[in-house]
Amino acid sequence: MGRNAILHIKNETGRNLTYVRHNVMHGKFQKGKNPPNEIKVGETKTFEVGNCTGAKIGPKGTVTYKLDYASGITVELTFFWDHPFSHHLSAYQVHSNPPWFGSYYLNPPDSTGHNQELTYVVRLNDYGFDPKEWMNQLGRSGNDILIRDMLIPGSHDSGTYNIPVDSKPYFGLDIEEGFLGLLSKIDFIGALSGWAKAQKGTIYDQLCAGIRYFDLRVSNGKFVTLILPKVPITTVEKGSIIKELEVPNVVEKSQYISHSMISAKVEEIISDIKKFIDTHPKEIIILNFQHFYNMSTNDYQNLIQLMKSQWGNKIVKRTKEKINKLSLKKLQNDNQQIILIFDQDHLIKSPGEGSGESFKTKNDKLFSKYEEIWSAQDCLYNKWPNTSDQTELHDYLLKIMNKKSEIDGKLFVLQGILSPSKSMYLNAVTGTYPKNLKELGIRITPEVISWVNNEWYSKHLNIIMCDWVEDSVITQVCYMLNKHYKSSIAK
Repeated sequence: MGRNAILHIKNETGRNLTYVRHNVMHGKFQKGKNPPNEIKVGETKTFEVGNCTGAKIGPKGTVTYKLDYASGITVELTFFWDHPFSHHLSAYQVHSNPPWFGSYYLNPPDSTGHNQELTYVVRLNDYGFDPKEWMNQLGRSGNDILIRDMLIPGSHDSGTYNIPVDSKPYFGLDIEEGFLGLLSKIDFIGALSGWAKAQKGTIYDQLCAGIRYFDLRVSNGKFVTLILPKVPITTVEKGSIIKELEVPNVVEKSQYISHSMISAKVEEIISDIKKFIDTHPKEIIILNFQHFYNMSTNDYQNLIQLMKSQWGNKIVKRTKEKINKLSLKKLQNDNQQIILIFDQDHLIKSPGEGSGESFKTKNDKLFSKYEEIWSAQDCLYNKWPNTSDQTELHDYLLKIMNKKSEIDGKLFVLQGILSPSKSMYLNAVTGTYPKNLKELGIRITPEVISWVNNEWYSKHLNIIMCDWVEDSVITQVCYMLNKHYKSSIAK
């Protein structure tokens, strides 16, 4: 008498499943009942297994399907069955590769009887995932996790969404050297703004997409492009134009987010964050004010006071413990949501001057007064790759993540970004690919996510910072890896 099983696969992964291979250890597929070549989203497909004629060994084997999760990320789901001729219970399982992607349940959960029938219901571990609430979902799933041990999606030049493209914007006081060579060609300035805009969505949009680390640069002043001196690059020293701007070219001394060109006002960023934390009280946000330009002590104080007035006790104060000891559960229980980091202090308008000193060192009294401010010098490892080459970026990131003695005790930012070369800026004018940061980001960000998922998942990573993040799966991948890490702690 045969020992048979009718096996259904219900595909709730959100992606089509494609047959890869099978391995029948005992038994056979019943005639005409082989595993299907494809199982589309939402479909349930069937195959049947049984023992070979005359054999008292029940069917046992596997069949493997794959799905393309995102660019560079392929997931395999292997369905296992073992239906023995004995008193032993039958076993049915699904194994995922990588293990943090796949999940499943059986219906019915416990099959009994000589002939059996059941359904593997397969999902991915981002099933029910809410990017606005992913830290809250992670916190509810059991064991605590340190902020330093989490994978946290971050955006590079986070506030540049408001830089107008293909029009003549205001320049900030942090103008990059690569722009200077084209300043004499006023008609090119609108095209160049595409190299300054690294994100498409507002800070609120990015928060809703799950981004929790923000790279912010503040220019305390802006000036008009039309009155720039028309000087060829060969006669311009780095920063010399900027040194000449205080009077009369600085047309407004106000705090703006900047990346060579002026974007949103800082007040808008603060307001967006307040709007989000008021409705999502369990999400932790890390703000790195990475550069300041033309800031006086009063300017710093006004900025800090504004943030305190809007966010209040939601700001995490410095403690005697290092920042790497902050835990998700404790911050959530204490109703604290914002880690505020101040980095390089540029008091002089030239980008090349005044850099290299921390805010803590340059403004010791102000730093001591406000416990809400963490110094990047003390708590953040954040190295710029400074390359336009993808292979060089990969190798550089791999190199720095192995510098354990430098990283230990700090939050760690992996800058998954390519920086345009001087020649690349001209692409904005010629139309050569890539001609802006959008095209560069859409190309490299999926690659970085695939490196993290496929190669570096066992490294002690932390913050993954990329360009043009909203259209990527960076949050979903970080979330699933975090869930996997927490479950491994539990074991």
